[in-house]
Amino acid sequence: MACPVFLGSAFVSVWLAPRTPAVYLIAVIGALATLPSVIGRMTARLAPRLAASAHKRGAPGRLIAARALAARPGTVVRLVSTLIIAIGVVGQTQLISSLLEHRSGDTTLLNSAEGNSMARVQAADRARPSEEFRAALPQGLHVVSLGHLDLQPDGSSSGRIIQAPCADLTALALPCPAPGTSETVPFGRLDRRLKATTYRFFGDTDATVRTAPTARLDPQDIHLVVFAPQGTALDMPAVKRAARLTLSTDAVVRTLAEGSQSYTLGFHARWLSFLGAVGTAFITLAMVFSTLSEFLRFARNLAPLTAVTGEYEVFRKTAGWAVALPLATAGVTGVAAYVFLAQPVTNITRGAELSGELCLAFLALTAALSLTAALAAHAAALREARTWRPRAD
Repeated sequence: MACPVFLGSAFVSVWLAPRTPAVYLIAVIGALATLPSVIGRMTARLAPRLAASAHKRGAPGRLIAARALAARPGTVVRLVSTLIIAIGVVGQTQLISSLLEHRSGDTTLLNSAEGNSMARVQAADRARPSEEFRAALPQGLHVVSLGHLDLQPDGSSSGRIIQAPCADLTALALPCPAPGTSETVPFGRLDRRLKATTYRFFGDTDATVRTAPTARLDPQDIHLVVFAPQGTALDMPAVKRAARLTLSTDAVVRTLAEGSQSYTLGFHARWLSFLGAVGTAFITLAMVFSTLSEFLRFARNLAPLTAVTGEYEVFRKTAGWAVALPLATAGVTGVAAYVFLAQPVTNITRGAELSGELCLAFLALTAALSLTAALAAHAAALREARTWRPRAD
């Protein structure tokens, strides 16, 4: 009864407690911890029907496996629990990593030439940017100054001002109004790099364009945009050095890709994949030892069957039904739980991303593990059966 409660709690927690992710994580841990017991209980419930079918068809291997599963559901729980938890750990690591990366920004743009072709410079120590800044920049770069139009005390404004010499305005595909006049350019017509770089400070407002030297346009801060023509990457160390030597030692320089995002979360998310892989390695090691112990119990219990059946083929079929079937069921159930638990965090704005490739990898690994486990159980049972000798009570 606890498993569906945890699953339901995880599904609704993102909407009921959006600012408390611990509720979702606790519900996920509870669901993964109780899911193996659900599989064991369901196996025990279905085993009598499997035994009846095997009895009618005269299938001794299936009959023996069904009787064993019905009598000892705890064996199934021990066999599948580590697989369920491994799938859950890897799945949640992937979801959390993708969630943090989506909220940190586009890392592809961050590392591209276009993402580094424009930078916003903010400084506040001097009255206006000196010509030394432009002279200190590498050759071929352009600079325009930005400001708020009708700036209010609360920081809001009705638009933005873009001011620069005509050559710099033309490089942004902006008009060059006559000196002393201005021209309004709608937001949709602005260079897309400029829109992305300055959206955080100016929103989707229109721009008032002026032809004049670059100057400080706001009472407190200096806002400049440095960009390279044709989307080539800036020499960012040179731009930062020029800004801090000629404008202010604490000048803030952010590239186009970093203009409205913080990539700290994205960089930290890389540790999740690493630590999740380490944790999964330990879980897998525990699963190997747990499965080996189940193999030994399985082999010792089946060894006396040689005296009853007189042949070893029954071990292969029994291993398939008693070992491979529970593992395959656990793998499919674990993938289904991963998909279900991913829904609440993928259906929110800028949420996580469900990985179809990871689901296919889980299913392929489950099939390989089930086959390998059945073959190992078969080999162990054969070895025990060949060395088994009857003993008096």
